[in-house]
Amino acid sequence: MIDFIKNKILNIDSSIKSLIKKGSVFSLNILFIATLILFTYTAFYSSPFLYNIGILVFRIGITYLCTFFVFGITFNEIKNQINIRP
Repeated sequence: MIDFIKNKILNIDSSIKSLIKKGSVFSLNILFIATLILFTYTAFYSSPFLYNIGILVFRIGITYLCTFFVFGITFNEIKNQINIRP
């Protein structure tokens, strides 16, 4: 199973791979912002509203990261199936 996933990741088209990389950087930036918000809440304990915002932004970042990764693999499979047919 691990070899199957590794082969899928290594055989991704370069244009799709660059899209996944850019999406991952975008998602990691969102996660960094969420971490800063949660650190601010921890350091100063200003309000529970800040905690809720931090957790919400963190969940959004994780969702985007997984979405870029899964959709990249899916689009690569669709692109390969279209190229195989005459």
